[in-house]
Amino acid sequence: MFVSPDVSLPHVRDGTIKAYAATARSRLPAAPEIPTADKAVMPSFYFSLWYGLWTRVNGAVVSAIADPSVRQNTLNSSFTAQKSG
Repeated sequence: MFVSPDVSLPHVRDGTIKAYAATARSRLPAAPEIPTADKAVMPSFYFSLWYGLWTRVNGAVVSAIADPSVRQNTLNSSFTAQKSG
């Protein structure tokens, strides 16, 4: 089963499920103890999700992403925030 880290990590942490691998190209900052699928079970297997935000308040979003506390919060949630372009 493939489940996004923001949903699965709380269950991994409390022991109700076991994470065998992350499908990202590198280990998740929020769970570095979980190996990548590439290293653990399936060489060259990668899968990732991305969420886009289209908005007219681009400056506010860029400022929020640049804020260290917002960046840390997204990493703790297993997301990485970045601006495009």
